[in-house]
Amino acid sequence: MSQSHRASERLFLALWPPAAVRAALAALLPAVQGRRVQPDNLHITMVFLGQQQTEQIPALQAIARQFSLPAIMLVIDRLGYFKRNRIAWAGMQHPPPELLAAQRALANQLKQAGFEFDHSGTFRPHVTLARAADAPDMMQIAPILWQPTRIVLVSSRPGTAGVNYKVLND
Repeated sequence: MSQSHRASERLFLALWPPAAVRAALAALLPAVQGRRVQPDNLHITMVFLGQQQTEQIPALQAIARQFSLPAIMLVIDRLGYFKRNRIAWAGMQHPPPELLAAQRALANQLKQAGFEFDHSGTFRPHVTLARAADAPDMMQIAPILWQPTRIVLVSSRPGTAGVNYKVLND
């Protein structure tokens, strides 16, 4: 079968918040204007893989499952805005160096395993709150503490009410 006819999915590896953190992040949604992200979709993308062949999913699940995420505490303490893409987000004034190192290690592991993806951009850890957004008014927020424990593989599929994300290694 030619590569263009193989089944593929839009995939990414992410930090997926537990219920209490998700609820705290969802409480920020009214503070932003634009096309708000559904609360169940809130996450931090570690590596965006784009379209990948579905036959590669087991290997990606194994990488996610086996990746050793260091013990880190994320302090989500500000709102921000990516003007070019019109994205309002929640993030950290001071991302932990261990998080940045973990993202680099994960990207390197994927490259060594032969996965192709765009890794040219700088990793700016954030939780997207709204797209087609206006810049949020307040920037400092009450800190939300999050100690991620694992990386998950997520599929991104278009749906009637926007994008549907599905964690593939729960």
